[in-house]
Amino acid sequence: MAVAIVTATAVFAQDSDKEDKIVVSTHQTDKADGYEGNSANRCGIKFNFRLTDVIKVELESVDGLPLAGAATICKDVQGKTAIGDMAHTSTIITYNASNKSGFIPGKDYYISTLPCNLYGGYRLSIYRDGLVAHYFGVHQKVDLGEFISPDDLVESELEFDKPDAPLVEEGRPKMDSKTHNLFVQYRKNPTEANRQAFLDQMCVRYDKVVARKKNKLRELEREARTYSIVEHMQGIVGEMVQNRDTRIQQQFLRFIDPRRDENPKDAWMVLRGASAPNAYIGYAPVTNAEYAAFNPRFAYDAGKENYPVVNITIAEAKAYCDWLTKQDRKHIYRLPSEEEWILGAGHMPKDVAMNANHIESRLTAVDAYKQSTGACGGIDFWGNCWELLDHMIGNGDMAPTIVVSTSYVYGNPVDYYPDADPYCKALPQELVNDLIPIVESRYHTYTESTDIVGIKASREHRVIGGFSMEAVTTWYALEHTLDCFKYFMPISSDSRSLGRFAGMDYPTETAKHFANIVRSSTLPENDFYIWACSGTDDVAYDRIWAQVQAMAQLSDVFSVGNLTFHEQEGARHEFRSLAEYLYNALTFLFPN
Repeated sequence: MAVAIVTATAVFAQDSDKEDKIVVSTHQTDKADGYEGNSANRCGIKFNFRLTDVIKVELESVDGLPLAGAATICKDVQGKTAIGDMAHTSTIITYNASNKSGFIPGKDYYISTLPCNLYGGYRLSIYRDGLVAHYFGVHQKVDLGEFISPDDLVESELEFDKPDAPLVEEGRPKMDSKTHNLFVQYRKNPTEANRQAFLDQMCVRYDKVVARKKNKLRELEREARTYSIVEHMQGIVGEMVQNRDTRIQQQFLRFIDPRRDENPKDAWMVLRGASAPNAYIGYAPVTNAEYAAFNPRFAYDAGKENYPVVNITIAEAKAYCDWLTKQDRKHIYRLPSEEEWILGAGHMPKDVAMNANHIESRLTAVDAYKQSTGACGGIDFWGNCWELLDHMIGNGDMAPTIVVSTSYVYGNPVDYYPDADPYCKALPQELVNDLIPIVESRYHTYTESTDIVGIKASREHRVIGGFSMEAVTTWYALEHTLDCFKYFMPISSDSRSLGRFAGMDYPTETAKHFANIVRSSTLPENDFYIWACSGTDDVAYDRIWAQVQAMAQLSDVFSVGNLTFHEQEGARHEFRSLAEYLYNALTFLFPN
């Protein structure tokens, strides 16, 4: 009887595999639905256009979740139907009209997909007359046996462009008709129900913007020539996801703020949504001419009266605000907080015209890009120069420090980011030979002379660090310029000194390599510090962690007194985590 039970079970499992499997094709038409399996389990997206001449629709999960492929269907522990193993998956599905004239207006069409949680968003691209328009849906889920629809798609609001046109974002997203109607409804009748309806729609609107940026990230992951571009977009998306609730609340308060500008022609704008009552923010950054009115000894180049004032200290900026307060007995002037700055600037369009490194090599006048305005209507809120806020130095969190940002790319992008390794290796020596003498001869530092003797003598006041491939540079600096830097801050990458990914693949050998470098140096014992870090969900976490663990085993050279590893729970390989890493590192390395 035992044999009979085993035989029966095995046969049942084989039959179940045949019946409980679904296959969804990446290429479908209105004549071939691209679906194999139990018809009761078929699911996906239904669309019905009034537009004519639509010949193709493309569907993509902006979170990179599988929409097509093969999947088994099983029962979970509670007896509910669930998706099991998947194979040969794809995140993109194309759906073509079999007739050259396109889909019939007013008719329902069904795109088959695998069950998928599309709460984070999906792209529906609509092709007609040689052009394409993109719709982004959010907050929806495709379950087995069910079809969802892009219910809030308004055909008149679709913007068609050439298929090969880049996803350009030169201005803030336009307010759609539904959001506008709910806004007007709330302004006319500010009940709690109308307030909540408007806020809920603001959440949808924000998440659609995030979905659009996620889709751009997916595109870059497929097509970008350099990984740094992908990392940059990851940082943008990550910041928007992490600060979603705060950003939505700021936008909401900005919309419902009833205040009017008492003098639209002056240099100050109502800071809508600010918690401080009657808060205003400047129309543009403080210019050289404005600052010189406060400090007659302040000198600047002729013809640059309308350029932003730079290279002043926090104390000098606060003194300027105090001077303004004395001139105007009706108002109090101060530097904006970070949140107030964000309120004033608002969403920065990805392709907005501004003075960025790839456009301008020097400062420009504050009105050079006046066509690009912040959320409150001000100019020069993005690019040109770093804005001066109450930050770590001003708050006394760390000692006054000069931060210099460098790059290892010499105008020749590489197709695969590890191929930039030679640039990473060359940079530390170039810093010592060229950049450090330039910077430390111009500003007040601990270097008494900028020759190699002076640079080595002042090494205890100098740190080098970087994220991802810049961490590779940091490890090279430890190898080749240990006598010029005391502090090393590699973030989320291992050493390539013994080959690509050697810190992960050959951690023991890499650790011994660095131990020998330290042993052969003429520096006093423990006269260096490595502050390494990464996020637990970072793709490079295992690489740097393996190397640091191996280094810690060589206790005659590396100890908790000169080598520590710091991790951020859940952080990924994104720039948004970098601010927290730097805050913790710099307050430790350069305490006030």
